[in-house]
Amino acid sequence: MRVCLARLTLVCAWTGAWAVAWAGAWAGTAQAQQRVVANAGFEGNDPGGPGAPTFAFFRNGTVEGWSDGTGFIELWDNGFQNIPAFEGEVFAELNSVAPGALSQDICLLAGETIRWSFAHRARPGSGVDPQTVRLEIVPAGGGTPLQTLATQRTRLNQGWRVNSGSAAYSGPTAVRQVRFGTPDPGSVGNFLDALSLDIPAAAEFASADTEDLEAAGGNLPALRVSGRIDQLTTVPVRVVGGTADAQDYTLDPPEITIPPGTYADATFAVPLSVADNGANEADETIVLEFGAPSTNEIAFASRLCDGTAPQVRATYTILNDDAFIEGQKTVEVFDPGGKGLYAVPGNDVLYRIRVANRGTVELDADTLFLRDTLPAEAVFFTGDADGPGPGADSVVFTETGSGLSAALGSEIRFSDAVSAPTRLADCTYSPMGTPDTDPAVRHICVAPRGRFRTGTPDPEFALVFRTRIR
Repeated sequence: MRVCLARLTLVCAWTGAWAVAWAGAWAGTAQAQQRVVANAGFEGNDPGGPGAPTFAFFRNGTVEGWSDGTGFIELWDNGFQNIPAFEGEVFAELNSVAPGALSQDICLLAGETIRWSFAHRARPGSGVDPQTVRLEIVPAGGGTPLQTLATQRTRLNQGWRVNSGSAAYSGPTAVRQVRFGTPDPGSVGNFLDALSLDIPAAAEFASADTEDLEAAGGNLPALRVSGRIDQLTTVPVRVVGGTADAQDYTLDPPEITIPPGTYADATFAVPLSVADNGANEADETIVLEFGAPSTNEIAFASRLCDGTAPQVRATYTILNDDAFIEGQKTVEVFDPGGKGLYAVPGNDVLYRIRVANRGTVELDADTLFLRDTLPAEAVFFTGDADGPGPGADSVVFTETGSGLSAALGSEIRFSDAVSAPTRLADCTYSPMGTPDTDPAVRHICVAPRGRFRTGTPDPEFALVFRTRIR
């Protein structure tokens, strides 16, 4: 309202108030799907700035959280015209330039209990006594009330009166406008302060799927919270599935602790730690689920506020950052002429060993060592391993996209030792062939050169050699 009663002084009051509003009142707007009344006491603005108590008009969008149907919000300093604030240093007058309706858009859940509290005071000068304010729920953006939560009538001689209570929200889950309005006429009357709505904070997993490299162990699943929490609350977390086993991770403690506070899409990481075990394995998953919170301060609800189910289960993928090398060995009767030979003594069999990099990282250069021990009934064939096939060596090396190379005598060697060799340097035996087999060969050793690449399809290399059945 205008505080200067004489028209000649009206210009100075408006000029000062507007200067303050535009110079320092930008505080941002409220989030569209919030779960708490923001800036409940209007303390984010200082009417008139430093100096004697005064008042100021602020356009919608310059008072954090709040909008008014008139387009303007009028705030008073504590003690201006000898009117104390109910709490803090600032309060609002509802009839700023006309009967107003202060409002915020809040995400409400079907059937939930809403608890409210606000302080109301009548102001002399309007000729209205008592003065009335209504707390209503209306469609987002305004309109006809869907539900009236409270009606407060306060007489001029009663000072500040607090209205508090609770009621079940009767509408569907949706974003609604919570509105403090008045039917009183004019531009004088209805002071408001300490406006609050107590509903459970909305919570769910921030994402249904997260992942990170095993060595990093970050980007963990998180609980996202929006709203006000008055009591320390714990939310249990449990593992309900996945391919990882107990050696791959630790969940300690198995709960998330949320301290009291007001939150807007705040995230709290699940206390999960991943073991960097260096194992040669595939990517693994951990499926997590929330349990019931320890207090009624939290409700599981989708941040979309559209009635969709909240995200209370999430999958964390441990991306293996060790090379995942997988080998496969097959054996078949060597029968290049198609005679229908069988695996019986005196006939040859062909061994094929295929090794693929199934992981997502390359193997360090020159670090792979492969050893194959021949069974007792097999005698190594020292001639052309695959006959009409590619190559003429006793061990044929081929590769597809692996970036590796191996040549007989340098990276491909043999051992006649009883104990299995663990490195290429231990493989020093040279097959003799009498005329085309050598029973002294016990182990075939291969240490390819290069970095074992990764990609799609999986890069691989293969070894082919022949033995004769004793």
